[in-house]
Amino acid sequence: MIVAITITVMKEMPEKRMEWCKEINGALRKAQVINRSQEAEFFTAILAILDNQSASLPVGHPYAIVIDSIQASIAISGLDGKKDALPFDVELIPRSIAALLGDAQKKMEHAQYLAKLAAQTTDEALKALLLVIQMALFSKDLSQLGRDLLGIYQQTWKDIVVGVESGGC
Repeated sequence: MIVAITITVMKEMPEKRMEWCKEINGALRKAQVINRSQEAEFFTAILAILDNQSASLPVGHPYAIVIDSIQASIAISGLDGKKDALPFDVELIPRSIAALLGDAQKKMEHAQYLAKLAAQTTDEALKALLLVIQMALFSKDLSQLGRDLLGIYQQTWKDIVVGVESGGC
């Protein structure tokens, strides 16, 4: 959820940035106290992003791809704070991550939610993304999905995959 919330705060809800910084600072302090240096480095990078700075972690760092994904997602629409930056509800990303990590019932509920969204849109590219997410709910290998998506839809799929691979962090 850290990925989705950070992206949302940076792209959609800049007024919540200070509140989210406080949360991340708290997580950073906890990571430092229990001597989890990789997590502390991750939270430090998140704080840099929230401060509109570039952040990076060394190649091979377990959170490097997550930080890169966050920055790529933010860069897609810039830091303009417009509510219409995404052509779909921003909740689609964290809800999809939670469903993909959830049990069978959660996956079925999300499949129904996705079907409802698909029925309400005329955007064929969004329908393609929703179909990929539906297929992912019943697949063990996410790497084979989403190859035909383009632009913001492909980046959204990558963000979802990163969220799942990082366990929803």
